[in-house]
Amino acid sequence: MYHPTTRVLGVLELLQTHGRMSGAELARRIKVDTRTLRRYITRLEEIGVPITTERGRHGAYMLVAGYKLPPMMFTGEEALALSVGLLAARSLALSDCRSCRRQRPGETRAGDARKPQAPHQCDR
Repeated sequence: MYHPTTRVLGVLELLQTHGRMSGAELARRIKVDTRTLRRYITRLEEIGVPITTERGRHGAYMLVAGYKLPPMMFTGEEALALSVGLLAARSLALSDCRSCRRQRPGETRAGDARKPQAPHQCDR
């Protein structure tokens, strides 16, 4: 089951990826009705994400041209703490995803946990 926050961030990700999407298509992709989608759009606007809308038969939602979320930046200590926390969660089987629980080579030492890994998409 998805949490509303996950779906709100999913809307943002879809808009960043596709640029312009109809409400019906966004709602279908995140598996909610259009009324719920409008609430999610409002939440994004409330936190400062600039979204524009086009009304009508061929209307759509779009991010303001040029808007991109800044990448997450971590200090070395923050990256290490995050990696250790994720490894601990995996070892305690706190994840519902089998792929997340599988330990990848190179993550056994704390220093290696900061190496870039191939992205993993959870199918939860």
